[in-house]
Amino acid sequence: MKLNSYKIRLIVVGLLFLLFVFLCIAELFRIQIVDGASYKSKATMTHAAVQAIEAARGQVLDVNGVPLNTNRSVYKLVLQRAFLPVGKENDTIARTIEILQKNGEEWVDGMPISAAQPYTYNKSDAEVEKFKSKLEMNLDATPQNCLDFLYEKYEISDKLPADMRRIVAGVRYEMKIKDFSNENRYVMAEDIRLKTIIELKELWREMPGIDIIDGNTRV
Repeated sequence: MKLNSYKIRLIVVGLLFLLFVFLCIAELFRIQIVDGASYKSKATMTHAAVQAIEAARGQVLDVNGVPLNTNRSVYKLVLQRAFLPVGKENDTIARTIEILQKNGEEWVDGMPISAAQPYTYNKSDAEVEKFKSKLEMNLDATPQNCLDFLYEKYEISDKLPADMRRIVAGVRYEMKIKDFSNENRYVMAEDIRLKTIIELKELWREMPGIDIIDGNTRV
């Protein structure tokens, strides 16, 4: 009788343990699979961003005290990794570029490929070779080969106009070589006009990750 009672208790404890394990697995499944995207988004939006304050360089004067080199205050458009939603980078870049284009602004684009079709290399052979090396492409790769690689790597949708795909690819390439991260923001455009700043600020809630900072340029 005592043996049967012991076996029953052992079976009950075993069933409770299995139930506990099942509940733990179910909770992990809910967190990682069912609600995974939500938690990932929250984690991304709570990352800390580190910003370095740019120090203005001193003036250079001639023997009579007349300035030779001075500083001029400018506004810069930057991207902040900590606040840029994962998977939405291309949409944010494309929408920002549309605003810059509309207002006649320029943006940073150092990729050695022409802006319009038919695509050609527009830098020196040494720069083109360095570009291909960074992409780990063959030396005989064409401009279209390089662009197709970037389109696939950064999942740049073919629903975008061809010229916009090229621009987004150029920005993503620049972000990569400039080590874009939570600690290192990316300067997308410099010396932008007040009109552009106002328009961008009006869309900040719709385009998290963009910011306007004060800077200096040498005159």
